[in-house]
Amino acid sequence: MPVARPSRALNAAVVIAMGVVCGGCPSRKLSSGGGAMDTLMYDVLGAERDTGYYYDVLLSAHDRSTFAYVQTEDPFIADKCVDAIVHLGRASYNRLEGEVQVILLLSDVVLEDWSSLAKASAAGALTALGTKLPTASGPEREENGLRYLDALKELDGMHDAQGRLRNDCPAQRQRAVQLVDEIGSYKFPNLQLTKDGLRFFPAKSWVTRATDPAMREALDRAMVRRSRAVILASLEGAVLDRNHNVRVDAVKGLKTLQYAGAQESVLDRLEVETNSWVRGEMAEYFGAIGGRRAAEALLRLLDDDDGGVRHRARRALTRIAGDDRGKEVAAWQTWVDRAFPPTVAVPATPA
Repeated sequence: MPVARPSRALNAAVVIAMGVVCGGCPSRKLSSGGGAMDTLMYDVLGAERDTGYYYDVLLSAHDRSTFAYVQTEDPFIADKCVDAIVHLGRASYNRLEGEVQVILLLSDVVLEDWSSLAKASAAGALTALGTKLPTASGPEREENGLRYLDALKELDGMHDAQGRLRNDCPAQRQRAVQLVDEIGSYKFPNLQLTKDGLRFFPAKSWVTRATDPAMREALDRAMVRRSRAVILASLEGAVLDRNHNVRVDAVKGLKTLQYAGAQESVLDRLEVETNSWVRGEMAEYFGAIGGRRAAEALLRLLDDDDGGVRHRARRALTRIAGDDRGKEVAAWQTWVDRAFPPTVAVPATPA
């Protein structure tokens, strides 16, 4: 009886495995330092690790007080963090509470990491997560933090240590939903409060153990709104980063998410921006959000020293106008004045 020969694929796997066992790991940069089978499955054959693994890699690599990289014998710790950031940005999450923790960590990276590559990668990852967040719109309320603390205190007092309502009745359930929706609607004045408004969700048992359908829906709505606020505020903050690659990815994220609220920050940075790639990305951002101030900024960019920036500015103006008025600034200025006439104040009627 003839003996069956092993397939070429099996032979290749055996050879690779033998190389790993003998210390010939072809991917020491990304290897977790586990056993031969761990390296074969994840680093050689490319199997996906769970999201928690990448979160732990990124979290444990940083000193939480300074956000500097911890002292370690691993020379590739920064590379592994970038790999983890990319994976976290493209991952799917079973629960919003887990995604919230990832967004908060990526926000720390994009604003505080000592590696510009990690910062730029985090900006891209936050953008990717922002595009996948479900829609949860509603009115916004300006908030300085006091009402927020009062709402949290009231919610904590309504629940016991196991996350159950102390007085479980329709009125209490309705009040809890009202408070959560209120927290979701807040518009905080700075990034730190914006992050604080999201940070409590994964830490509260009345959030993680909620089973009432109305409360669960309210929590998900609030987490989506607060998560989006953190993503946008983090990208807006990164527009001021010292490294141009970080600024490029930050502005690109704001453009992708079409966040007009960052317009003032982008305009301020444009006044001093020396990198043509960043200015070109800013032109596309203005084209994505539209409006008179964006159009006026694009008029200035039509005279930019860099031809690529001028081209992108013209393309952005064409996007806003719906047709191309050419490369002359005067033709576009005429269109802007007609499309966005200045607002004339109406005098008050005498009493």
